[in-house]
Amino acid sequence: MNKKGAIELLIWITRIIMTTVVIFTIVFLLQGYIRYDIDVFETETSIFANRVLFVKALNYVDGQGRLHSGVVDVAKYKGADISKELEKEIFYGGDNRYIAAKISLENLDDVEKKYNEVYYNQRLYNRDVEIYKAGLASGAGGVRGIVKSFYVLIKDGEKTQKGAMRIEILFPNS
Repeated sequence: MNKKGAIELLIWITRIIMTTVVIFTIVFLLQGYIRYDIDVFETETSIFANRVLFVKALNYVDGQGRLHSGVVDVAKYKGADISKELEKEIFYGGDNRYIAAKISLENLDDVEKKYNEVYYNQRLYNRDVEIYKAGLASGAGGVRGIVKSFYVLIKDGEKTQKGAMRIEILFPNS
């Protein structure tokens, strides 16, 4: 092989090597930008907690039919069918295996008053609460949870008092 042919062969090999390096570099850089999973936990739990604040099943509705969000009506909160009413208004399907919650209400003006806890999807909550408390949050069968707290007003008949609503939301991975 002459000198000119050897140089052309060397240039050709160099171009192939450089092209390969550039392709692998582009693929490597793109791997950092590609998401293989989408985590909706924060968004979904925030949306759910805010929906609880706006449901008709819990909030005070005045004589003209206006909903006062963030004003919890004690008569509704203590109602026997409150869990069913919540599930009607915040609907995740007939067999909801998606989200569950425990709602607690605390009176800040009269700490002696106690209110029962209200459940959204109590069957799923009871099934998954021990998994959540054990800290098994990752992988299939894991349960992640979050507690959201809001200041609310508590309407008890004609009396309005300050209160706090605590919503413990459980979100199963599968």
